Amino acid sequence: MTTLNLKKTNPARQAIALRPIHSAALDRMTALAQLQEQRDWTPAEATEYQAAKSKAAMVRDTTSGLMEQAANLLDDAMGEPSADAGGFDSLGDFAASVVRDSRLMPGTNAMAGDPRLKPLAAVPGTVTNEGNGADGGFLVPPALAQQIIGISWAGDNLLPLCDPLQIGGNSLMLPIDQSTPWGNTGIRAYWVGEANAIPPSKPLLNAAMVKLKKLAALVPVTEELMQDAPAMADWLPRKLAEAVAWKASAAILRGTGAGQPLGIIGSGGVVTVAKDAGQIAGTLSATNLCNMVSRLPPGSYPRAVWLISNDTLPALWTLTLGNVPIYMAPSQDEAAFRRAPYGTLLGRPIIVTQHASPFSSAGDVQLHDFSYYQAITKAGGMRMATSMHLYFDADVQAFRLSFRIDGLPAITAPITPANGSTATLSPFVVLGAR
Repeated sequence: MTTLNLKKTNPARQAIALRPIHSAALDRMTALAQLQEQRDWTPAEATEYQAAKSKAAMVRDTTSGLMEQAANLLDDAMGEPSADAGGFDSLGDFAASVVRDSRLMPGTNAMAGDPRLKPLAAVPGTVTNEGNGADGGFLVPPALAQQIIGISWAGDNLLPLCDPLQIGGNSLMLPIDQSTPWGNTGIRAYWVGEANAIPPSKPLLNAAMVKLKKLAALVPVTEELMQDAPAMADWLPRKLAEAVAWKASAAILRGTGAGQPLGIIGSGGVVTVAKDAGQIAGTLSATNLCNMVSRLPPGSYPRAVWLISNDTLPALWTLTLGNVPIYMAPSQDEAAFRRAPYGTLLGRPIIVTQHASPFSSAGDVQLHDFSYYQAITKAGGMRMATSMHLYFDADVQAFRLSFRIDGLPAITAPITPANGSTATLSPFVVLGAR
């Protein structure tokens, strides 16, 4: 069933915005019904009536669902705040409380203010004065920090594609197995006769150490924004999430491994597909893309996604294999649209990202199976604290976020095919310059 593609605004406002659509559909149904009293409908008019009827029913059902959401939101707002949120309604509520407590009279106990902040008091620092009062700080409640993670994961972010592993410590030894069933090393199977001994084999594992690296952001917030808690609740998580998602994704693709994760590009496991023989500069061909697919190892294609730059997207729209388009525009179905908002290319979702190179340069089109990228994050996710001292003279509050992460590709060299072909395989494929 076709659903409406609605912007994520207040559910009640969405329902109100749908009223004119519902009214227009009903008006058209009425006009056609009156016409039928005078004469029989033409086939086109009968089809139009059924379409208007379906639209009216769809809008009615959607409106009903939106009003139910609005009622649930109201019930939640009137109910008790979540314990994980520390008793705060939102990040804006928490931030405003921190600001109020930071303005206690000199000599006043720093914890004499909002009692909800007491369990969130951070240990005083010995290196810098960072926090409320003289040197303490306040950690953001877990549920509110999770809001930032949720926003970050929903955007142009590659970390969720890697299925990151959460760890309690600060490092992890990962076993890396690069053997293949057809190779001469690792676990192998043999044909054996009756009562004959089975040749032994054993895994060929390499150990790779990953140690959490710290990704941090320091965000100054103006007094004017602090006075409006709802605006703060929307603005601060979004900006922090954008910063964290960008840096984490950049490291997954192009990280150096020094103080940050080791990225895919530049690692030994990447396969670069050269341009077609005689291909004109500044072009993209269907052959380029098919050659990229052919370099994926078995099993990777159902998991692979395309990464392309913004200026590469228009080059996809006219690509065909014979008379069959290989680019499919975004679906009108809401669920399918969320899975592939930029459509699909040869059946796999497209992610348009600033992490891809400019059009026609090496890396403007990438095809990756991110399940081969091993990422780890610190259990508990992101941590936030506040300071009123850093920008005191500017009447600005500072919020600090830290997120510990590391990762590396699970292969260090392309895979040699079983059939002896010279075209190696890899879960990480990049199109070369044209």
